Amino acid sequence: IELLSQKLVLYQDDGSWTCLADRCSHRFAPLSEGRLIPRSSGDSNTINKETTSATSSSSCTSCSIQCAYHGWEFDSTGKCTNVPQSPLSSDKAQPVPNFPCREESGMVWVWADPDIATWDMAESI
Repeated sequence: IELLSQKLVLYQDDGSWTCLADRCSHRFAPLSEGRLIPRSSGDSNTINKETTSATSSSSCTSCSIQCAYHGWEFDSTGKCTNVPQSPLSSDKAQPVPNFPCREESGMVWVWADPDIATWDMAESI
């Protein structure tokens, strides 16, 4: 999706919506071209960046999003959880900006500011 000229990737994780900047922090590849990787198993589902419904392939249970370029994985907070080429370096990787979002009246609403200091205002609206 695109919000205020910023490309975002939106998916469901454990029934709640997750919104991240649509770029891997490693080489800025679009995360929307990656996969949702369940943390509990090796299965993966390809993300369909054109759809955001709960029945599409943009939902997963306990998952991370995996970049298609080098396979880096990010959780719903944007934190890098796995670097396949160097498992010990995932803690040092730059996180992907995440945005608060919620489902209301059958639509997904995204707060356009990734600054965590403004999230309380997003919750009050």
